[in-house]
Amino acid sequence: MTRYLGLCLSLMLAFWALGQKVDLGAKTAEGYYMMEGEGLSHKLNSFQNFLLINVNLRYEGEISSTDIFIPFDTIKNYYAILPKDRNADIVLYATHEDMARLAAKSLIELGFTEIKVLAGGLTAWQSAGYEVYQAFASNPQHQADPLDNVSRQLGIAPERFVSTGISNHASLGSLSAPLVLVEFSDVNCPYCQAFHRDTFHEIVENYVDSGQLHYVYKHYISVGGQFSQDSAQMGRMCS
Repeated sequence: MTRYLGLCLSLMLAFWALGQKVDLGAKTAEGYYMMEGEGLSHKLNSFQNFLLINVNLRYEGEISSTDIFIPFDTIKNYYAILPKDRNADIVLYATHEDMARLAAKSLIELGFTEIKVLAGGLTAWQSAGYEVYQAFASNPQHQADPLDNVSRQLGIAPERFVSTGISNHASLGSLSAPLVLVEFSDVNCPYCQAFHRDTFHEIVENYVDSGQLHYVYKHYISVGGQFSQDSAQMGRMCS
């Protein structure tokens, strides 16, 4: 019985600790909070509802449970996919703190009020003993066929793709189809994401599968700059 009561007490204390808010202190002059790694770890482990954004220009690793990757210098361009609630809890981080600070300033200018920046960035986070997750393999021996990457992105089995004679580009559907649709897609474009989420599979079912349309997919860097180029390249290397 004593052991049972001790276990119950330990669980109660653990849940109490998870429910405690981290003291962030006063906002900076720019209007955002600085958050130490311990505070972010607490938010992650207590399953709090917040948006975690990586604002690096280049992929240099990530914190587990990261929600979105947006380059710090173009974050205003993603206004449409940011929370409509300007009081939403948002945490920004990058390898170096300065990039996240600039992104925070941009969000403050858009009207957001509850912005946190990870103090010291990923460098300090890792130095404190927290994990930096590497989502993409960098070993050339692990390089996958580009077609496999496109297949994963579109959710279409690789055997359904055919060659169009266009170097390094995959396509879907009959080569004798009367119409050809060529999509130029940026892996960091929110509108491209919306197209593949809401429309792409309807096009495949209604037009590609019936032989009316031949679909071609091409990477096109439009909104993400170097970040999109690196993302596309890392997608090809993903194993």
